[in-house]
Amino acid sequence: YLNWLTRSLSSYQLSIANEKLRVKGKSGWRSLDTEVPLSTIREINIGQFENAAEELSAGHGAIQGQVASRLNFIPVSGKPFNLDFAAKAFDNESLYEFLVFAKSKGIQTNVRV
Repeated sequence: YLNWLTRSLSSYQLSIANEKLRVKGKSGWRSLDTEVPLSTIREINIGQFENAAEELSAGHGAIQGQVASRLNFIPVSGKPFNLDFAAKAFDNESLYEFLVFAKSKGIQTNVRV
């Protein structure tokens, strides 16, 4: 399990360049590898939303940790997507800087600057 987790987390990517958002990592049981125009993203939050199964297990510490480490991407239109384990793949300072940079580009975030 540790080898899988280490390999998995080391493959994560999160960047904003040339007005494009690049997200690569895990989303639920599947891989996520997407690049979208920055103008299509309305909001990026960390640790904000639970899915239905997680709501049923609300008091479980492991579930709370998973929710807290998830990045939620809410587009202007269409279905939101998540990057699970973001806070485990990236250090807190890097995630904070990413969210502050996203905010400077006009994207709403749940971090205070």
